[in-house]
Amino acid sequence: MNNDDSNLIFDSRLRKYLDSVYERLKTIYVETSVLGAVREYVPKSSVDQELWALFCSLLNFQTPVISWLNPMLKGLSKNIESHGLKFIDIIYDIDYAKQLLLQFGWDGKRGFRHRILKLNDVLILFKAMTNLIEEGSSLRNIIEELYEVALERKEPMEYVIKKFAEIFRMHFPRNYRKLGNLVPDPYGNSAFKRLNLFFRWMVRPYPDLGVWGFIDKRYLLVSLDTGILRTVNRVFNMKLKEYATWNNVLKITELFRKINPDDPAKYDYVFSRPAIMKYCIKDSAKNKCYLCPLSEICTSAKIPLTFKTRARMSEEEEKVLNEFLALNKNKYDYIGKEVQLGNRRVDAILHDKQCKWYVVEVERELNYTAIGQAVAYRRIFKEIYRKTPEAIILCRKAPHELKTACTIDANIEVIIVPTLSK
Repeated sequence: MNNDDSNLIFDSRLRKYLDSVYERLKTIYVETSVLGAVREYVPKSSVDQELWALFCSLLNFQTPVISWLNPMLKGLSKNIESHGLKFIDIIYDIDYAKQLLLQFGWDGKRGFRHRILKLNDVLILFKAMTNLIEEGSSLRNIIEELYEVALERKEPMEYVIKKFAEIFRMHFPRNYRKLGNLVPDPYGNSAFKRLNLFFRWMVRPYPDLGVWGFIDKRYLLVSLDTGILRTVNRVFNMKLKEYATWNNVLKITELFRKINPDDPAKYDYVFSRPAIMKYCIKDSAKNKCYLCPLSEICTSAKIPLTFKTRARMSEEEEKVLNEFLALNKNKYDYIGKEVQLGNRRVDAILHDKQCKWYVVEVERELNYTAIGQAVAYRRIFKEIYRKTPEAIILCRKAPHELKTACTIDANIEVIIVPTLSK
């Protein structure tokens, strides 16, 4: 594929593939992102919802999301509601907000914590938000006015985001040293990841909130970070410098528009996942390509190293396979055991009456090697027969997190086979 992104040509098969990955990922994304805390909150009003979403998005940096930020924000919202209040109530009462932020509990911890922001920074943010709303009555009103002006421009959301940042920054104290951490300078080259993320939440449908119908989602811009940039570079064999800058936001957004002109920000989910889960990291030697949801189209993905032929199934593995087949004896019209596939041997190849092919890996317990084998077999089968088979791993037991990653990310069905006989 050409390194010049302007010459990349995409067809309907690529979009179909990315859309299928998106469908698998969109629900689990809510559980592994700050969007989970946003969606779980029950707002008092649309103004309250907008403010809570903005607050969550602005805090989403330099802090682990799954283990720290998400449970903290969920704990905060529950604590606010336990006092019969809502987020919009506490941001107008700075003294009460300070007391609550010091005392609320989450995951066995207490109080507000962030790697960069301190309690006073949050209180300053609350004051800036209330000043902003008092001037414009709601975030929606402010954004809607900006958007109407922006429609005359080539990139409407570029104008909206940078103008909104300019207006918002005016409500912080002069010379506030952490202003750039919360709201970047619109005259710099920031990627504005968190504001792009906020607008995606407000505009796109599920798993986003989809409450601002006045903005056309085709104008949304990618919420870019170095992880997405790295994944894009490797998938499409591009050479963009891995810096989260505004110029790269525009380049990646244009790339996604070639795939899906009506909803380019949709692929934020797809291309951020490999970095979030650490499948695709800076040290490519430590990548876990076999788990990456984009491995089948990635120009840099490596088929896991395996022996040219595989040792025959153990007695226990063969028992697992036979018991699975006994439970599904009417489903398959072809069953091949220990079939040579290229220069490798796959535990089983099946074909069902709906004309689907399956490559089957059998292990006593689900493990990374089994996942790598299944991914390799699926790719080799496709190269030989020009058809993409379903991949199945049969086992007696599987760790929950690994099974989830295998099913959601690697798109491999994990089937726990119960013991039928002793």
